[in-house]
Amino acid sequence: MNDIQPDYRFEIVESSPRRRHTMFEKGLYDVSLFDHLEWGWNPEEVDATKVFLKGGERYITARVPKGTHNFFTDVSSKKIGAILGYHYRFANFETDPEKLKKRFDINLVTYQEQIIKQVLSHRIQIGVITETFLKKYLRENSEDREKITISDTYDQEYNFIGIVRKKALISASELEQIIVSVTKSPKYQWISDQYGIKWQN
Repeated sequence: MNDIQPDYRFEIVESSPRRRHTMFEKGLYDVSLFDHLEWGWNPEEVDATKVFLKGGERYITARVPKGTHNFFTDVSSKKIGAILGYHYRFANFETDPEKLKKRFDINLVTYQEQIIKQVLSHRIQIGVITETFLKKYLRENSEDREKITISDTYDQEYNFIGIVRKKALISASELEQIIVSVTKSPKYQWISDQYGIKWQN
């Protein structure tokens, strides 16, 4: 995004799903990518770009026989691995860890690869994993492909947008044009090739 235009300089601000709204309120950053308005944002405080990428989360488990995908039908009855601070449909989008632990047998971690490793080691029965990350992981760890069963259905599907603070130096429409320029540039085709994603132009 910095290479494709000279007007703005983007820098990465490290955060976490639980801290990002607090950091935003403190003015520590102005733009959030790969986001969604329904994930805790106040429309009076932010503007949004159009959808530039679609995504979703699948359930995974250690390999089960073919034809047994109904294993995923009742997720709540099994030990679950999920990311701390993420919004999940099976949990009615609740993010409070104490409330989640009262309702489910759930293990909350901070990295998606931890979920896969816990599935493979049988520490959890079901993991909820971002589909894009799962595809990347299996390309890089092909030996695990036959050890994992992936659900036919999603926990949720979502449309990724960019979130921009109102009255920030950059507007949502300007951010949108920069994103479109990146996604349409042959120079950055490697991004979609490497991660197996399809941009929404």
